[in-house]
Amino acid sequence: DRPFVIAPRRTLQSEYRSSRVRLLDLLTAAVLSVPLLAAAAEPLPSDTIASAIAHPARSDSDRTRDVHSRPEAVLRFLALKPGMVVFDLLGGDGYYSEILARAVGPQGKVYLHNNQGYAGLMRTLPRRLQGPDLQALEVYVREMADINLPSSSVDLVLMVMVYHDLYYLNNGWAVSPEQVFETVFRILKPGGSLAVIDHRAATGSGPSYAQNLHRIAEDFARQDIESRGFRLDGRSEILRNPGDDLNRSVFEADLRGQTDRFLHRYRKTEAPTASEAHSSTSCEIGR
Repeated sequence: DRPFVIAPRRTLQSEYRSSRVRLLDLLTAAVLSVPLLAAAAEPLPSDTIASAIAHPARSDSDRTRDVHSRPEAVLRFLALKPGMVVFDLLGGDGYYSEILARAVGPQGKVYLHNNQGYAGLMRTLPRRLQGPDLQALEVYVREMADINLPSSSVDLVLMVMVYHDLYYLNNGWAVSPEQVFETVFRILKPGGSLAVIDHRAATGSGPSYAQNLHRIAEDFARQDIESRGFRLDGRSEILRNPGDDLNRSVFEADLRGQTDRFLHRYRKTEAPTASEAHSSTSCEIGR
């Protein structure tokens, strides 16, 4: 006969000690993993962004635009990270989307969004999309009401010379600021970023120059956007042109592409009440 093996009796005290050991093991593993998580969240190194901009597949016209658009400085300011999901709202010909797709890498995602009103700006897209190393890029043509990305799925929304168009009206073009910012708020992850670049109008002029000059006042932009659940997280002067006459149209031949621009970075915070949004916006529109 085999001898009986009597297991030691587990007392309440021994169970407690065993649980403490397991808890300490878990905490130690968590602490050791923190540097790895922090490293993964580090912004892209400057040479990664520089390489995306210097990529040989980029067009000569894009390189000419680089002089005044300064994409390397802009993207460093936005603190891009590898694997980010970026939504290039009304991204037009994809100037920024191409750079972003190569910068965030194949583990990331860049949606080049346009609607039918921007269809004319997409004429050069077939050539752009033939370039290599664009696995992360997806052309996404939808009207604002039809944007169906999952909620809290995007790290960064980019609005480049687009914001003023929310206050521009024309035959076949009327995009509601309310609808745009509700969509941006919905698709951004908690703490996600909204980047806005636009042609500067005179301080205190609100959106009144959007219709004829395609400009908008920086002070109005901040007040308007912050009323919609976002907080200004940073602003940059890297796109300033003090010699720009703010009373001229941005499409005048000798000025086009060289306007005085503001660059803002916002963070998604919490949704405003309807009354806050209305009062914050209307006080500037009336000027």
